Amino acid sequence: MASSSNSDFKSVLWKSAEKLRAQMDAAEYKHIVLGLIFLKYISDIFVKQQENVRSMVSEPSSDYFVSEDPAEYSAELEERDYYIQDNVFWVPQEARWETLRSKAKQPDIGSLVDGAMTAIENENPTLRGKLDKRFGRAQLGQGVLGELIDLISTIGFGEKYDSSDLLGEVYEYFLGQFASAEGKKGGQFYTPSHVVKTLVAVLSPNSGRVYDPCCGSGGMFVQSEEFVKAHGGRVDDISIYGQESNPTTWRLAAMNLAIHGFAADLGKEPADTFSRDQFPDLKFDYIMANPPFNISDWGGEKYESDPRWHFGRPPVGNANYAWLQHMLWKLRPGGRAGVVLANGSLNSPDEKNIRREMIQNDVVEAIIVLPSHLFANTNIGVCLWFLTNDKNQLVDRREKVLFVDARKMGEDDGRTKKVLTNENILSISRAVESWRTDSRFENIVGFAAEATLKEIEERDWNLEAGSYVGFNFAEEFFSSTLEINEHVSKVVEVAQNIINSSDFLKKKLLNTFDTTFENLNSTNNDLKTANILEPFECIQAQIENNYRHAKMLEELKASLIRSWFIEFMPSKLLAAKEHTGLNFGLLSQFPDRFVESEVGNIPQGWCAVKLSQLFIERKEKVGERSITECSCTNKGVVRREEKFSKKLSKSIEKNKVAYKGDFIFGLSRSLMNFGMLEFKSGCFSPAYKVYRVCGDYIVSVYLYEYMKLLPDYFYQIVSASSREGQKISEESFDFLYIVMPPKIRERCINSSVHSG
Repeated sequence: MASSSNSDFKSVLWKSAEKLRAQMDAAEYKHIVLGLIFLKYISDIFVKQQENVRSMVSEPSSDYFVSEDPAEYSAELEERDYYIQDNVFWVPQEARWETLRSKAKQPDIGSLVDGAMTAIENENPTLRGKLDKRFGRAQLGQGVLGELIDLISTIGFGEKYDSSDLLGEVYEYFLGQFASAEGKKGGQFYTPSHVVKTLVAVLSPNSGRVYDPCCGSGGMFVQSEEFVKAHGGRVDDISIYGQESNPTTWRLAAMNLAIHGFAADLGKEPADTFSRDQFPDLKFDYIMANPPFNISDWGGEKYESDPRWHFGRPPVGNANYAWLQHMLWKLRPGGRAGVVLANGSLNSPDEKNIRREMIQNDVVEAIIVLPSHLFANTNIGVCLWFLTNDKNQLVDRREKVLFVDARKMGEDDGRTKKVLTNENILSISRAVESWRTDSRFENIVGFAAEATLKEIEERDWNLEAGSYVGFNFAEEFFSSTLEINEHVSKVVEVAQNIINSSDFLKKKLLNTFDTTFENLNSTNNDLKTANILEPFECIQAQIENNYRHAKMLEELKASLIRSWFIEFMPSKLLAAKEHTGLNFGLLSQFPDRFVESEVGNIPQGWCAVKLSQLFIERKEKVGERSITECSCTNKGVVRREEKFSKKLSKSIEKNKVAYKGDFIFGLSRSLMNFGMLEFKSGCFSPAYKVYRVCGDYIVSVYLYEYMKLLPDYFYQIVSASSREGQKISEESFDFLYIVMPPKIRERCINSSVHSG
């Protein structure tokens, strides 16, 4: 048979799936294709073992020698013990692939495949009741199933027998491909392997009982056994237990584990974990799971006084904390659990009392927030919860929780999703391992930090990692003087283009800056009282009055804000005595010393201001007035009449009013858009949030540009709601900061006094 590389396997196999796409949906054709892959695989491995047996019984030097005459040793080739002793499934003659292939063009081939599955189940007790038998009733066109068998026949799995994980890799690849094709339903049976690998790497299951109460297709178990092997252990060191309520997914898990050669107890039958625990008398060393996010139809009304609800009864409309408490109930003393949940579980108001009890009872070990766009079926942000009933093991971590913010990690997969790299996973797992095992562990600003229960209580039991790890401005935006000088060169280049394009702009901008970008060796230091905001006022005015150069001016404005107020370029150059040739008039506004603040080191005399001190919600309604209807897009605020063909609603009476300089947050099912209103007034959907800024218009401009330059930091404003959508987390306004020089802060204070 033809030999193939990993990519060849995947390519050919996916073509087999595509042959069925036009005839049935993904939910159906995945079972047809994966069932045939399984059948072909175990048949090829059986044939491979049969060849080994042939060598054993026909080779005179072998301990098992019978004869060199095929007529005399042929009976030995059908002796079951030769196969069972090497953990090879026994495949009866009628179920072997070549038998089926020879009959592939027969009209009853579907029934023959079903019969083959039944025969394999009867001969192998561990597979009994777990193979899919839907081929005979599949609604396929004449000859399609036969063509599919012919296509899969071109791949010789037996030739890859020494690479035992190859088929597991292909099977996992198919599960992922089907999850993408099937959409939201696909997430019910498949968790991306890189997410599973992250959870397993942090949980570190090395021995004992491993349990998944909603095991889907069994990916957690595959990674667990791979983890054990990768760390020098024996697969026999762990025992696998799983439960799954969906019958077809339960069968997928059985086939997946069989393909990998893993033994597992998936219970006697598929069953709901909450109502029919298949392992009622067992406790486990490690528990891992990716339960369905925010599931509402879990039957919560039936479990009012369930003993598992040690920390409080979960809401009937959301199973997140039912899963967490079930797993805690199933842990043995000293056990550990890892769970994938939606980010909304970290600060959901309906479960706050349960969350508080869990934290106060010290069962929450670590929280890891992952990037968004990891799953095929949702863009919702996800996190990993790690639970334990004993934090005093290698290092005493009682009354402490570790937070890891990994939202900036991951690489694009070339489509619409992100993938955690091996380097990402290693960084995350090492941070947790260091915290667990090294008493000298130190926080990593912007990535990993330990918090006491008291600190969590002060944040009203909110477990969003960003509020604890902080934000490393220096690491994110400044690493060397060389980078600063390169960035200055970019500012100069943009400004030079603007200046050269218009005599008027040249005169206006040069007068405002009171310096010359044409000659960086200028030593003009005359303006000791220069206003640090004058450049932005000038640039903003030119943007609004000169659309021809607006794009270049916007770039200049963003470059200056990043250089001056995020990277603190002038102050760092002054402190490093490296400002020769950069002595523009406004340099006197930047101190040459730094002080510690809530966001790291900032120039002396400057301050970090909470968003809660800057934003005031505006709830004014349109009523009978005529106000332009607007929307918030990923490019900011737009008038609907200019960008959209229809209105949001027939009536705008209940729409929210915003005025020039106001901030608007538009929330949807999978993302957040925000913008600043740059014209006189507008109105927005009642679902939008509108905030006025404590300061004049130029302060709003500064704030808007600042937030756009730090999207990962300010995205913490958003938290997942109990449904799949997003909402504003106003609690986050108390731990998100804007860095301001004195003159900008004065304008905020003056504006507040004036409006008061």
